Amino acid sequence: MVTQTPAERNLNRSQHIATKKVGVLLFAAALWTLSACATTGLTRQDALMDYDSIAELNNGFAAAKGQGAKLLAPEGYKETKKHLNEAIEEARDGDQAEARRVAQMGLQSLRKLQADMEQSRQSLGEVLTTRQRARNEGAPGLFPDEFEEADEELKKTAHLIEKGKRDEALQRRHKLIDRYADLELKALKKGTVEAAKKAVERANAKDADDLAPKTFEAAKQELAMITTVLDADRTQTEKAENHARRAIWLAQRSIEIADMVQMLDEEDYSLEGIVLWYQNQLASIHTPLQGTLPFDQSNETVVQTMREDLESLLSTISDMRGTQRDNEQQIAYLENQLDSKEKQHQQQLASLLDDHRQQLNKIQSGSRAEIQSAQMQNKQRLAELQKKMLLEAQKIQDREQKIENVRALFKANDAEVLQQGDEIIVRLPGFDFEPGTTYVDAKNFSMLNHIASAVHKFPDAEIIITGHTDSIGSDEKNMVLSVERAENVAKFLTEGGGLKSGQVEYKGFGETQPVATNDTSDGRAKNRRIEVRILPKWEALSPETQIVQQEPEEQE
Repeated sequence: MVTQTPAERNLNRSQHIATKKVGVLLFAAALWTLSACATTGLTRQDALMDYDSIAELNNGFAAAKGQGAKLLAPEGYKETKKHLNEAIEEARDGDQAEARRVAQMGLQSLRKLQADMEQSRQSLGEVLTTRQRARNEGAPGLFPDEFEEADEELKKTAHLIEKGKRDEALQRRHKLIDRYADLELKALKKGTVEAAKKAVERANAKDADDLAPKTFEAAKQELAMITTVLDADRTQTEKAENHARRAIWLAQRSIEIADMVQMLDEEDYSLEGIVLWYQNQLASIHTPLQGTLPFDQSNETVVQTMREDLESLLSTISDMRGTQRDNEQQIAYLENQLDSKEKQHQQQLASLLDDHRQQLNKIQSGSRAEIQSAQMQNKQRLAELQKKMLLEAQKIQDREQKIENVRALFKANDAEVLQQGDEIIVRLPGFDFEPGTTYVDAKNFSMLNHIASAVHKFPDAEIIITGHTDSIGSDEKNMVLSVERAENVAKFLTEGGGLKSGQVEYKGFGETQPVATNDTSDGRAKNRRIEVRILPKWEALSPETQIVQQEPEEQE
């Protein structure tokens, strides 16, 4: 089995985290070498520190920008940015009243911007998902003009939502989805090697060699490794693709660093201002968690506090709600089970009564005392059988209740709980791995806790974790991904979920066991899943009532 080193797993993890949200530390460290520009009067940072309303507007605008405000509400983005810049200029000129008035106008624009962004996300969710897939395949670098044109159409559509023309925007939705989907497909066919060359060229054009030299040089080295690998062995295409993807990521990262360097330089940040900006970003991220960050202590303490707060939040989140459809399906399932058991019990009673009639016919010629004795014995046998049937029904109901309790642990879209004989299968299409990775992301911790809770309901059960992929990529690569993903989930359950290591097995099946078509994105999403097979040690059925569980030929 192919395994990744810790360094490789960390590299894959960092490639799938948004640089502008989580790379603040990198930006701040790279910018410590910049000198602050001498100005007269208030600097931008002075204005933010002296005016609470301007600081609030600045933080809110920065958060909206990081969440895609340019695309989701383009006019609101321009309006809010205009108010922010005007408020800062008024503060620099010393007009306090005008600065606060403009800042309040900006906060009103910001609230509308946030509302319009939410409307766009709800109305254009599938468009945004398809766009992200195209980005993941390198479409912006391979086809920059076409991707930019698609983004312009997306902005126009989002502007319709800003103007209250939601129905008209929805009519444009399918065309946008098709456009981004075509770009995704073209990017897949184009390949990552050519994309790597263009990405490095684009970074060079953005002056990344001057503004982000270390990262840009690393991108060039990865690009050079592609030729080295292929010259040594032309069959090493997968290894060459890995270097190409790394080169693209580093080139794009150098562009983002260069952009941030230019932004901070243009906006007149001093070294102290950079640190305060960085701390404001952390405070903005931490705001939904309540409480304050200890900026009067070391940076390590601040980061550890954020991590502990996030871990605490994740550990307390649970969602026990199911949809009405799930309830109806479960009710129908239970009704069918009860009907089936009732029919089997009726057949068993009919057979028993027939035996009794035959016995009575045989002893009718005997004495009255013998007949009464036989009748009493038959009544006792019938009473005992009825009692055992009641116990059997209780066992069956107990099993069904345990399965229902497992089903209630998960959201409808996250898991499907099935029963096959004595085995329970928890199918988890909602378990989200980043494309091409095997590590368990923090956003899956809540679901992993639910899986552990489900397994703990059957203390002596055998547990088998199976991984499955869609058909994108090679068979060998998909098989390796599925095995490693199943292994990582199994490790979580044993190391953090309280299960015994000998109790849990894991297997990978790659793309060999699809549950839906691989021709559509929804079908592929269902096929990319983790399944948990639980083999409980149910309480044995009594011999007299095991006919309920037998096959038809055994009943004969």
